[in-house]
Parts: sequence; C-alpha cells; structure tokens
Amino acid sequence: SGHDAIFYNDDQAWGDAIASSVAASQRVQEWPSALARIAALTRHDALGLLEASQLVLNFKGCGLPEAEVTGVLLRASSKLHTLTLFDGSPRRDNGGGEVPHWREAVAALASALRGGGAALTTLNFRHFHLGRDGGGVAASLAVKPRLHTLRLVEVGLRADALALLLRGN
Repeated sequence: SGHDAIFYNDDQAWGDAIASSVAASQRVQEWPSALARIAALTRHDALGLLEASQLVLNFKGCGLPEAEVTGVLLRASSKLHTLTLFDGSPRRDNGGGEVPHWREAVAALASALRGGGAALTTLNFRHFHLGRDGGGVAASLAVKPRLHTLRLVEVGLRADALALLLRGN
C-alpha cells in the first residue's frame, strides 16, 4: 500500500486495493512456473541461477512473470555481473501474437535494475523491445550508474531515452 489507512475508508479505494492484491497474488502464483522456464532456458537449476555470474535469457514466449522472476534474481544475486536478454518483443509470443502486459514486463525489469543487481556490470538487450521511452529502464540506469558495458541492439528507443540511459554510465 502506498496510502495512509484513512484513504481506504472510501469504498472505491478499498475495492481497488482488494482487486490489486488479488491480481498481485495471481501473478506471484505464476512465479514457480516462470522460474522453471527461466531455469530451462538457461540450463541452470534454481540454485544455479543464484550462483551464476552470467545469464543469457531468450525471452521469446516469456512475459511479465519471467520479468518479475528475473527481477527477483537481480535483487537476490550477489554474483550476477552479466545479463543478456534477447528476443523480447510485444509481438513475439509462441503463437505469433502480442505478449500480454509487455509494458509491465519492461517496467518490472526497470524496477529490478533500479533496486538490485549490485554486482551487474554488463547489460545486453538484443532485439528486446524496451519501447520508445525505454519503459523506465533508461531512468533506472541513469539514476544508478554502475555499468561498464551496455549493449543495445534493436531495442526501439528514441534518442532522448538513449541519452538518459547513457547518463552517468
């Protein structure tokens, strides 16, 4: 909750808070299967993911749950120094359609980059659609500069978002 208790005296606010909690609970229930998919994609088991110094993750067919789990890995790992995410796009799911909640997935990664990844020195986005404004990734990396290497290939950023991303890195 981001509000004082009195805020929830209003029925609409209270109902919205309940709906938000239920949605978050449903997303978290997807994390074990997302973790299993990430482990299979990287050929690591769950413990191996925490111990890895480098992760290369093909995001084709992945979405918000995998982005959130990747965020948890970034926050939990003290060893991960290189992260490569590729083939992630709102138009690239397994069925050829649009990936649901892609903007939220990019925002979850941005939040994780801002709040975690203390050891992260190399970040690669290849054919990974960040959106024209970078979905918060640019601002996250500008606020917490620490990267030695940043590779961007076909990410769809505008020039101003790219300039923000490079600030301080």
